[in-house]
Amino acid sequence: MDNKPEQKSSSPVQKASKRSGGWKRFFGKKWVFPGIYMLAAALILALMWWYQDSRMSVDPNETGMSEEQQQDISLGQNDEAVQTGAEAEEMALPVGGEVDITMNFYDENASQEEKEAALVEYGQSFNPHTGIDFAREDGESFDVLAALSGTVSSVDTHPLNGQEVRVQHTDGLETVYQSLEEVQVKEGDTVTQGDVIGTAGRSKVEKESGVHLHFEVHQDGEPVNPVNHLPQVE
Repeated sequence: MDNKPEQKSSSPVQKASKRSGGWKRFFGKKWVFPGIYMLAAALILALMWWYQDSRMSVDPNETGMSEEQQQDISLGQNDEAVQTGAEAEEMALPVGGEVDITMNFYDENASQEEKEAALVEYGQSFNPHTGIDFAREDGESFDVLAALSGTVSSVDTHPLNGQEVRVQHTDGLETVYQSLEEVQVKEGDTVTQGDVIGTAGRSKVEKESGVHLHFEVHQDGEPVNPVNHLPQVE
């Protein structure tokens, strides 16, 4: 006959009490709540990164846009980048070498003497000078350079102004190069600031100026004083 005492099994209440005591001891430790907080923060950040990556990696074919629409958006972004770069570019002198200003822009706010010096005589009339003339002291020709990056909008020959090149820029800005002897660009060309456009020559309307460059700056189709766009010129 087995005389060993029977071992009493723990009741459900006792088991629950033990588990409750274990959890209390676990949560009573100082590192538990900071650890839970850090884990939750890490999970939230991971979800945010996953969401952003999923948006950036969407298949263009799933957007519902046609290929032409996608290309238009891409071209628009590229044009905006080009325009931003052009706006940051500061206008430079449109000439190479040692060249002087021989006639200034006719400014209504200038002194009477300065305004008289900026009148162009042709035939029997005097006309306001709508640009700046550049020439060398020895009267020789020189390179004419693109003052700003842009697109050549026209290349023409005028009976009075000689050969002329117009370059279109952003925000309604245009630079005009007249009295050219040789032209090295054509309509539609893209030029970078400093590229050679041609060489200085002569014109009938400013015959007394000899070999020179007549340079104009237009804003929305109207000539403005180039000095305001050329910080190097005093």
